Amino acid sequence: MKVTLSVLLFLMTLIMTGCGGGSSNDTSLSGISDASFVELKTISHAQSYAKFYKPERIIQDDVYLYVSDTANNCIRRISPDGTVITVIGSVTGVAGDNTDTAQKGTSALLSGPTGMVAVTIGAERHLFIADTGNNKILDANITGNPKLPSVVKIAGNKSSGYRDDSNGSKASFFQPHGLYSIANTLYVADTMNHAVRSIDITSGGSYGVSTLTDSMEATSQPVDLSVDGNTTLLVLLKGANRVDAVSISKPTVIASGVVTGLNAPEGLVLDGTTLYISSTQDHTVLAYDITTWKELPNAAAGAKSKKGNYEGTTLRSALFDEPVGLFATTNELFVVDRGNHKIRKILKTEKLVRTVMGSGEAGIDLVADDTKQKIEEFYKPEGIIVNPEGKLYFCDTQNQKIRRIDIGSGSKTIISTFIGQNSAGSTQGNSVGTLSTTKLYNPTSLVGLWDTNQTFYIVDSYNHVIKKAVGQSTTFFAGSSAGYGDGNTTQAQFNRPYSAVADQGGNLYVTDTYNHRIRKITPSGVVTTLAGKSEGDTDGQGINSQFSYPTGIVFDGSNTLYVLDNGNKKIRKVTLSGAVSTVTITGRSFINLYGIAIAPKRGTLYVSDIGENRIWAINLATLKARSLIDATTGQWVDGNNSNTPFTHVQINHPKGMFYDENSDKLYISDTDNNIIRILSVKY
Repeated sequence: MKVTLSVLLFLMTLIMTGCGGGSSNDTSLSGISDASFVELKTISHAQSYAKFYKPERIIQDDVYLYVSDTANNCIRRISPDGTVITVIGSVTGVAGDNTDTAQKGTSALLSGPTGMVAVTIGAERHLFIADTGNNKILDANITGNPKLPSVVKIAGNKSSGYRDDSNGSKASFFQPHGLYSIANTLYVADTMNHAVRSIDITSGGSYGVSTLTDSMEATSQPVDLSVDGNTTLLVLLKGANRVDAVSISKPTVIASGVVTGLNAPEGLVLDGTTLYISSTQDHTVLAYDITTWKELPNAAAGAKSKKGNYEGTTLRSALFDEPVGLFATTNELFVVDRGNHKIRKILKTEKLVRTVMGSGEAGIDLVADDTKQKIEEFYKPEGIIVNPEGKLYFCDTQNQKIRRIDIGSGSKTIISTFIGQNSAGSTQGNSVGTLSTTKLYNPTSLVGLWDTNQTFYIVDSYNHVIKKAVGQSTTFFAGSSAGYGDGNTTQAQFNRPYSAVADQGGNLYVTDTYNHRIRKITPSGVVTTLAGKSEGDTDGQGINSQFSYPTGIVFDGSNTLYVLDNGNKKIRKVTLSGAVSTVTITGRSFINLYGIAIAPKRGTLYVSDIGENRIWAINLATLKARSLIDATTGQWVDGNNSNTPFTHVQINHPKGMFYDENSDKLYISDTDNNIIRILSVKY
């Protein structure tokens, strides 16, 4: 996904924190309306940066995925570590035809390749490819998984036609697509000849071509194949919008229309007794039980006739744009999402859709994009900040990491692990050392001083400590074990601290959530209690005040902290001297407050109520509030106010927020959707 973001300009005296901060043009919030956002979009989630251009088919062989990158006229290979390389076809995406004689890998020229199948012949492993635009079937020897396999034509000619022949090089096809193999026979969906053909692929043979069946109507357009029990070929007919069953031993159609009512389908795969079909122009992946031929709605994905590009929180809330090729493994169903230029997968047990590879942009420059591209899966992200150079840092909370996203790197959004174990998944623990060996336990907030020492503070919530990162190393800064106690550095105790903010002098203020207090930490690590004494709801001075499970905190750049008093469903104001008062919002009540950000010069406070999946904008002069987002269903839908009613935009438990004063944008950790969002606002 391509994102261009302006470099952030910060007030010299204002320290930004994981729950908010910043300033903007001096305008008022008067006249705010319920449609008061401009656009909500996702800038980063589980994604890669490799690019495809209208890919069509995918198969898995050994540990590798092979993708026919159709409009780039090549075959790409994806390694388990996320490396994408072009193995067959031009690395510049140019179309051509030179495979009548053997070629080596990227010296081969293809034209719109589609179907693929991997077959063992003798001691060798071969990848057969439908070179659709050249009307040929190719054979690539992938024995030993070479980066540049030898590839040569086995059947067909550049000129389209319909001819069987005992010598494959003399036979003719017309835009062949799907391939399937049984023993020494390769079956071909010869699309524009409206026939199913077969090729003898016996080792050392001449690749004789014959017709299995051509009894289908002249508009049927067979595009993909699968087999039921090695006796029945299931043929997907794009032009006829159905699936036919064809006998292999007696080459006749034994059942026409075992599945009907499709919309220009282009992919199918049989997984046990479940037949998955890409109903391409409906933008859905459908499922059928072949023992009854009844549809399995709970296994289907996508919203009928609604195309898009997001994963959603259920199979049906996910959106595709022209899904085509399918490939099934034990736990996953791979989907080639052609219109989105992505490879997606359906997690069968979890019933979720995830992105495997592809940035979402059409890719032409294959040389630049064939690089190691790891998939970054976020898990319950929370606190979020951005530095002046355009790097975004956030707590990937339940992956036990601090992530860094370089959102100012031109056409790419580069994701890396900044603090924490640089390995997949969660590495929970409690240790300090180098940035990459540090272990965390549900970090929820961070503060960046943006100084020459590159100083950060991390609220390591479930370890009940504040950690400090300077340069390439981390140390314990304050806290030790769960409890309550003031004192120097590790002599002090916290109990599930949640959020932190810094003032102009570098003092930290921490919401000590389970102690119901606001704590202050000096730059030297001396911990004192600024406000609160026990759970309750009392305004007052210092320890005479009471809170109930405070969460988010933000500093206005002058003398005031705003604290989300979650248990009391209130917003509290705390001066730097400890005077606590309640901010009464006119005509509004809250349920579960977590994220907070502020635009000091504008006089706007932004808060997130995860109980209603709302983002509120509060005018601090009038104390009036209106929803920027009202996403009660808690899913994942981007949009803008010109084409999407604000009640249709969806977000799910946004816990972290950061305000960018320069671009009038809120950066949001969309916690339960496991993504990072940008909300453009007008007020």
